[in-house]
Amino acid sequence: MSEGRRMGIAGTSLGLILPRGMEFASYLIKKVKALENENDSLKRTRRSLKILLGVSWIALASFGVALLRCSMA
Repeated sequence: MSEGRRMGIAGTSLGLILPRGMEFASYLIKKVKALENENDSLKRTRRSLKILLGVSWIALASFGVALLRCSMA
């Protein structure tokens, strides 16, 4: 494994491949920060999609009402 080394606890392998020269704690901290940033991004995207879906339902209902009024007239 020229790219990294396997870390284990009490002789058991965790299956993590770490880049050479990195400590385990700093590696995990970087991974956690990256996942937190991705989670925040996904929350913003989810909120935007919920708003878009709500606006779409309102537009659909408005068109339905307009069609009903036109057909009655």
